[in-house]
Amino acid sequence: MIEVIGVLAVIMILAMAVTPSLLAVLDKANKDNEALALQQIAAGLQGYITGTNFANGTSYTRAIPGPNGWMSAVAGELGWLVANVSTNVPGNPRTYIPDPLLSIGGGGLPYTQTVAGAASRTITNARVLILSPMNTSPAVTPANFSNVWNSADTAYPNTKIQRVDFTPLFVQLTLNNSSYAPLLPGYYAIDGSPGTTPLLPGPNNNFTAYFLQGTVLTLTNADGSFQNQVLNENCSFFFENGAWHGTFFLSTPGQAHGPLDLEAACEAFMAVGTRQNGVTPAMVTNALISYLSSYMYYATNGSGFQSNNWAGVVNNQVNMAATLKTYLTPN
Repeated sequence: MIEVIGVLAVIMILAMAVTPSLLAVLDKANKDNEALALQQIAAGLQGYITGTNFANGTSYTRAIPGPNGWMSAVAGELGWLVANVSTNVPGNPRTYIPDPLLSIGGGGLPYTQTVAGAASRTITNARVLILSPMNTSPAVTPANFSNVWNSADTAYPNTKIQRVDFTPLFVQLTLNNSSYAPLLPGYYAIDGSPGTTPLLPGPNNNFTAYFLQGTVLTLTNADGSFQNQVLNENCSFFFENGAWHGTFFLSTPGQAHGPLDLEAACEAFMAVGTRQNGVTPAMVTNALISYLSSYMYYATNGSGFQSNNWAGVVNNQVNMAATLKTYLTPN
């Protein structure tokens, strides 16, 4: 009996010694897993907003949810249960807190994009905190939101914090009516069918606004033809003589422009068909081709900057710059 008591005493001593270490290991594992879960939630939130990563395969959203709708939005995007978004592994609720100074187009969250977009300079403090307490959570007030946002992760050891900034998700679009003619109207559409919104009348009447990345812009010419543009970076187009002009790139997010994009830009430029100061788009394009061709020849066969091959590159570069300058100089 005495031996049994002794063994139990040893077991209890060992358990008391091991338990704190074991709890610390489990606590760290829970926090690491929660950090990964919050990253997935942030990615799902961005996918819901831009419509570039939706799991349900339905339609583009183009909206930023507010505190009452973010859980179902993320759950639908990731294919999770709403409960798995709203509650962390320890069973504590996650909270979604917009910056008190947030403004998108003059309003707060939720934000739903329209054909008008968000007016210039009206996107400020477009960010939210997602707090996931492991046992306790910091109280976020209008006075200390920025302090929590800028804090180090070690400042709140019992809470995992995910910071989500929406500002980089917006790109600027400018549409310019260079020469409006009532019988040759231009139209544009935002995530809609071609020809749904007329361009504002009047020469040099600009329309500038911010739209969410992934938005599909449709520009319709006077003859009914149209061109789609995926808005992933700042861009501008102008309407002149019954047609839209500019560089149309159909790249996807994160995709670098390649030879096909250059070809599309060249074709759009050649389609302008107007002559400036005696220089046509074809003359500008030929000057560019001559410069690129001479440089490729030099790169393959050149023998230094003093060679005749390099001199040909310089001459073609000077000619290209002069041709382009003449074309761009107003008549």
